[in-house]
Amino acid sequence: MAITVAQKGNPIRVTGTTDTSTVIHDGREAIYIGRIVWVAPATAADKLDLKTSHGNFIAEFVCGADGITEEREINGYFDDIYCTDMDSGTLYIYTR
Repeated sequence: MAITVAQKGNPIRVTGTTDTSTVIHDGREAIYIGRIVWVAPATAADKLDLKTSHGNFIAEFVCGADGITEEREINGYFDDIYCTDMDSGTLYIYTR
């Protein structure tokens, strides 16, 4: 299954699953990420990885327990955002 990205408004909402690199933000302009929230990953050990086009990690999550929401403060600018692995749940990327 592929992911779906809803970029209108704040936060950016990402749903679906992927194990291939999929663009979330294309890099036409830098974007500030304040916080990332991964809501209701299904199973312990499910993964979510966000990277730049250069392969640098923005955030890496591993679900600790079934259905438990995970979140991270990022507070940084990025030229682009790629999801390289998302096993379950819904991702919210809070920008400004």
